[in-house]
Amino acid sequence: MKKIMVERTKCPIDVIAELGKEAKEAWIFLSPDCVQNLTDTSDAQVYEGDFAGFKWDASEASVETTVYVEYFFGGWASVFSIQASDIVFTNRTTNTPTETYILEMQK
Repeated sequence: MKKIMVERTKCPIDVIAELGKEAKEAWIFLSPDCVQNLTDTSDAQVYEGDFAGFKWDASEASVETTVYVEYFFGGWASVFSIQASDIVFTNRTTNTPTETYILEMQK
């Protein structure tokens, strides 16, 4: 298990993109602060039960990205799927992750 502190000036999804192939079959957990960052920076959100979807429109700096998370107790969330051409991530359906990452925003 690896803990990653996300700089306040970065989006947690950018950090996942920087992991490259390491993130492909990993389990990724987001702290409540990271989830709040997704809410604050995304262009649109969709909430269904324990799941939330965050969407960023394509821009000069980034590709269109959609991230789905599953909420847990205390505001933590698990990344369920990422749809973006620059992020290598499979849906969180594997029972044998290659790694587990815990992302938290720096204080």
